[in-house]
Amino acid sequence: DNTYDWSDAQDQFIKALNDDGFGGYSDWRLPEIGELMSLADYERYEPAINSTYFPNITMHYWSNEYSGENAWFVRFTDGTYWIGSKSNHYIAFAVRGNRAISNRYIDNGDGTVTDTDKGLIWQQQASDTEVSWQRGLQYCENLVLAGRNDWRLPNVKELSSLIDRR
Repeated sequence: DNTYDWSDAQDQFIKALNDDGFGGYSDWRLPEIGELMSLADYERYEPAINSTYFPNITMHYWSNEYSGENAWFVRFTDGTYWIGSKSNHYIAFAVRGNRAISNRYIDNGDGTVTDTDKGLIWQQQASDTEVSWQRGLQYCENLVLAGRNDWRLPNVKELSSLIDRR
């Protein structure tokens, strides 16, 4: 129920969980933005998260990613992510476990790049022209690249995984 500015989310909330050995562990941390985004359910709204597993989830949740005086957060009313001042007061959500792989991209040398963290293969060079969503679907369905013809548009979680937020 508590809200914290970004520093207090780590220095008070996360520290208290680790000091108390919450759940029998002492390696809790604020999640990365992609980890928070993975919880979003875009078939739901207010909240855009499965409330059976995550009851009482509301509003804005801090991530551990920041840039200068701002930090990234997820708004679970609709599953979008934003950047805001670290002095804002949002809710903290703890996670533990392995972090995403930092050197996760492999240039396949055939116009594609493999994301070893997500298990996806991306077209290396995107179109220079903006198109409608329908034309984007057609483009992907008709694309033959690197001996493959099973291309598709990425979903919002996959697309947002490419963003370097630092």
